[in-house]
Amino acid sequence: NEVLDNYYKIKYDDNYNLVEKINEPIVTQLKNEYGNNDIVGTITINGTDIDTMLVQTNNNTYYLNHSYDLSVNEMGSIFIDYRNNLDDKKLLIYGHNFRYKDGAFHQLTNYKDKSFYDNYPYIEISLNEEVNKYQIFSVMIEKPQKRYLQGAQYTNFFGS
Repeated sequence: NEVLDNYYKIKYDDNYNLVEKINEPIVTQLKNEYGNNDIVGTITINGTDIDTMLVQTNNNTYYLNHSYDLSVNEMGSIFIDYRNNLDDKKLLIYGHNFRYKDGAFHQLTNYKDKSFYDNYPYIEISLNEEVNKYQIFSVMIEKPQKRYLQGAQYTNFFGS
């Protein structure tokens, strides 16, 4: 059995005795495992099944239809806006909302219900060896199109 914590991969035997702890940050392990240097961290949202990798590249289109292993995949990946720095206080994160498939971000529609938000107002993002907790302040559900915050919209939103 393998368990990923936010920093290390830990292997247990069937009796839950520690077999091995790989002393390498989880992001480094994931980059090596998937052969993808765009992997920058992980994202976890309690109350959902969202516990997955985060990627970032130099545009906002590649990971709309590519998986973490760089293969073409209509489900895409969860990715951070290319204009964000990883130490920004506000991160713009994209993911697909497929109702008929297992789209990771479909579960974010639960945030339309205030009681769900009251119970799960935070997400955890692990970047390198640091875990940060962010309060969710907005969930936007877009109709399928290729429109992102542009120019002044982005600057006004992020204040940079």
